[in-house]
Amino acid sequence: MFSFKIYKNTIKQMWKFWSVITIGVLTLTITMLVMFADNGGSHSPSETPEGTPIEINLYLMVLPQSFFGATGIGYQLPIIFIIIIGNRILAAEVEKGYLSYLLSSPLSRNKIVTSKLLAFLTSVILYSVLTTIVGVVTLSATGEGTMISFWLVNSLGLGLLLVTAAGISFLFSSIFDKGALSLLVTSSILGISIIFGMFGMLFETTLPALANLKYVSLNILYDTTFIKYDDVGTWIGQYIGMLIISIGLFVGAVIYFKNKDLPL
Repeated sequence: MFSFKIYKNTIKQMWKFWSVITIGVLTLTITMLVMFADNGGSHSPSETPEGTPIEINLYLMVLPQSFFGATGIGYQLPIIFIIIIGNRILAAEVEKGYLSYLLSSPLSRNKIVTSKLLAFLTSVILYSVLTTIVGVVTLSATGEGTMISFWLVNSLGLGLLLVTAAGISFLFSSIFDKGALSLLVTSSILGISIIFGMFGMLFETTLPALANLKYVSLNILYDTTFIKYDDVGTWIGQYIGMLIISIGLFVGAVIYFKNKDLPL
């Protein structure tokens, strides 16, 4: 069921690209959280129409969309990695004939695809774990410990959404034998999801009909406008749904690849 050699070689193929994306996001994460900290004005004073002073929590106001949402850096940058690497893992290797060598060895097709899947999944999960840890450490260091629960709940949701997106990318990589076709379909689905998710944010009050396109977007599985981190009922259903869908996508990809006819 598993080959450590294939797993290790797959990790080697993606680690440089993964490192660039991850380091970039971690740097931006630290920068954003420090900027929003108390000593940088995270709670900006404002006034009601009656002149009563109020506080605006920039974490709750900005981060759900600018980091975690469809337009956020925490989502869009790793999506680039997921689209490109997901395509390379199977479809591109079938097209270039690299899998011919592996399949001519004693390794079973099931062991090959499972090992590659685990390597891909490891990279996505490790990205999510690192961004979560860096966020928690930064919030603690800047005296914003009360926002750690907010960060943990949203990081979990984003991580599950990225795993779901990885499942889509891996599924189409297992279906198609041409890397260009796999890349086109995956990038179209995930790209349209981002655009429709943006519609939901931008036109929610001005053009509700256009904003409703968010309901056919992958990003609706993790709706940051609906989630209240201190109310489990607003997010647990979405999170369980993403977990079930992602498992189904990966299992479906393995089963399809095991039984398909390959042009070897």
